[in-house]
Amino acid sequence: MTAEWYAAPTSIAEAVDLLRRSPDALIVAGGTDLMPRLRRPRARVSGLTNRPFVSLRRVNSLDDVQFCRHRLSIGSVVTHARIATDSILHSDATALVDVAVGIGSPAVRAWGTIGGTIANASRSMDAGPALLVLGAEIEIVGAGYRRKESFADFLFGSHRTSLSAGEVIETVTLRPTSLRTGSAFVKQGVRRVMDIAIATAGAKVVLDHENVIQQIELAVGNIGPLPVLLSELSDSFVGVRAEDAIRDIPRAVENAVAVNGDGRVPDDYRKAVCGQLAARAFKLACDRVVTQGV
Repeated sequence: MTAEWYAAPTSIAEAVDLLRRSPDALIVAGGTDLMPRLRRPRARVSGLTNRPFVSLRRVNSLDDVQFCRHRLSIGSVVTHARIATDSILHSDATALVDVAVGIGSPAVRAWGTIGGTIANASRSMDAGPALLVLGAEIEIVGAGYRRKESFADFLFGSHRTSLSAGEVIETVTLRPTSLRTGSAFVKQGVRRVMDIAIATAGAKVVLDHENVIQQIELAVGNIGPLPVLLSELSDSFVGVRAEDAIRDIPRAVENAVAVNGDGRVPDDYRKAVCGQLAARAFKLACDRVVTQGV
């Protein structure tokens, strides 16, 4: 593998300037998605291996987790390993912690980043349902401007996003959580680890002291090119007791989702798995509300 040149800027302004001067440059964060692509024979034919590389690993401002302007802010080069152990995220974004714990191998978790995962936008991205239920927004920096958009609007399709040449993902921000809020993510694959999931699901719930649902978000992934936030279905469960919702969610989700599968399993089976996963994620989110003791 060769590259025209490699740069490791130490500030986001320097990174954006390098990208402005070389619009065909490849942005490298952890490289866990990019490097396997570069090893494929067609990478050389397509010219992928001869493009400049701009690494973001030395931009310290992108490697931070903090509360900023009443939202939880995660820098784009924060690794999955950091997310899996961060105390702030364990408290306020447990669904994303669930994702990080189950990603790949220890080496992948140590190098892979939240920004790289989002920018790659694979249809098999585990983080999709979790980020949807947590109300994620993506903050993007370009030459002389910055913009923000919801995670749902950022995704166009498998490996397709709104990110333009010369732009860098700066942070992923999440809605603040309130008391008696829980979130969770679950997935189902042939193997427990190092496997592309058949389906994934995320849930976030706010319960009152009678365990009646005040707010709920359900999302599923790996059923098509994009993860899907089931907003209308979720709203139908507001005012319902949690134990009743757990009983009804599997069939409701199965009826609501449209599967555009990848051929690995029958679509009807994938739909059934989605329903069961959504119920499991919801149950786990509810259990986390109860353990808060408030």
